[in-house]
Amino acid sequence: MGIGLTAVLAGLAAPPLAVFVAVLAMAIAHEVGDGDFRRENGGPWNGVLDVLAFLPAPLAFWAIHI
Repeated sequence: MGIGLTAVLAGLAAPPLAVFVAVLAMAIAHEVGDGDFRRENGGPWNGVLDVLAFLPAPLAFWAIHI
């Protein structure tokens, strides 16, 4: 999901910081919806690690454009 959103926003010529923030917001919203931040589901670390899994593509995109 992070790669797809990064590709779409990069295609629309969004600034790298905006791409990173958008993917981060989407990742957090996704994990909140899954309930991965709740203790019963292994949270909060399960949610934090899952959010980090979304970020390699926007971080690479940002690093290329700095």
